[in-house]
Amino acid sequence: MPPAKATSVTHEHLLSVVNTEAARFSPGTLRVLDVGCGHGELLAYLVSNLPLLRPSLQLECYGFDVSDSGMMPVNFLRKVVDDLCQVDGTVDWAQRISLIRSTDPWPYGDDYFDVIVSNQVIEHVDDHELFFRELRRTLKDGGYSVHLVPLRECVWEPHIKLPLFHRLRNHDARTSYIGLMVRLRVKRPWLVHPAETVEAYSGREADIMRDFTNYVGQRDLYNLGKKVKLRTSFRYTRDFYYQKLRSLAHLPPRFLYRERRRYLFDFLSVLLLRYVAPVTLFLEKRRGIPHDAVVVDREAAKPATEVA
Repeated sequence: MPPAKATSVTHEHLLSVVNTEAARFSPGTLRVLDVGCGHGELLAYLVSNLPLLRPSLQLECYGFDVSDSGMMPVNFLRKVVDDLCQVDGTVDWAQRISLIRSTDPWPYGDDYFDVIVSNQVIEHVDDHELFFRELRRTLKDGGYSVHLVPLRECVWEPHIKLPLFHRLRNHDARTSYIGLMVRLRVKRPWLVHPAETVEAYSGREADIMRDFTNYVGQRDLYNLGKKVKLRTSFRYTRDFYYQKLRSLAHLPPRFLYRERRRYLFDFLSVLLLRYVAPVTLFLEKRRGIPHDAVVVDREAAKPATEVA
């Protein structure tokens, strides 16, 4: 039975990456964390469909979100748990789904997860260094994480839906830009209070973007990966756009990507695609030097005749 069609190409893409990379794991339990799980749609999609693609793996999913974002409705956590129980009633989701503050450590032990995923979350993180430190701490050796994230380089800001808005830092420039786009009917207000003026709406939207977005660039992500010693690449970015094209053509998604990567092509393609929409950040926790490696002093190891 093939996986069900997702409501989002991003979910299909993340499932495809996890399925492709599953070959690195032996049969047994695959422990997955969804960071910034929101209403649990991605978790529900993975729980419903990954076992169909990888029946030899026993999927164990977790998720958390932050409670101090100011965007969570009342009884948010209860609804997420209830919805996931409808997907798989054999799991105690109340123990698997957590709410924490954005400044808290993640509520898991060291080396706990095989896979960590997120869907357009990193651009909302206040402390990216904390995020990367916790990601490395909770990943097992040999594990990986995959994140869909729009970069600072992208032209179209996907939340307020205006080009280059996130490049503006000045509050007055931001509010003027929003107001102009509203008056030109390029932007339609998504939340309007009674008797609210265009100026008041524009200022409120600018405040929301200030408080809840924190964009990073491609170079920033490389530097963060280096700081916490994670292998950093964007290897599945072009596959995401391939999935989008298949969706637009009403073709079924591909759930297994090319395992033997063309790394130079991957590297070059992201230099263009980062301006278009989200890229796929791929991080691996691997040691460059094996645990049992012996460091040899090459000078001391030279024969005496050679030294002389």
